[in-house]
Amino acid sequence: GSKSHNIHGGEEKLVEELVRFRSFIRKTALENMKTSKQAKPNVDNGCGNDDASIKLSKELLAECDNLRDDRLPSIGLEIFDVDRDHQWRFCMPHASKGRG
Repeated sequence: GSKSHNIHGGEEKLVEELVRFRSFIRKTALENMKTSKQAKPNVDNGCGNDDASIKLSKELLAECDNLRDDRLPSIGLEIFDVDRDHQWRFCMPHASKGRG
């Protein structure tokens, strides 16, 4: 048998928290890339930490895009990145866009 679980606040609250978390990860990764590039525009300090930090940020951004473009739409959720806010809507589940 299948056991049903109730989410306090419902599915929409769960989606809001997922979107908020993804937004935070995306914003942090973008800010890290910007500050890493500004701190080291054309100078290599030999540590490689900035390069590793930028690489990690790019990987996080790629996962955020994959979640938005492929994983969530396949289960019936679309997220839209917009400057003023991060919006979402339920949708008919659909196949991957082939990115990521």
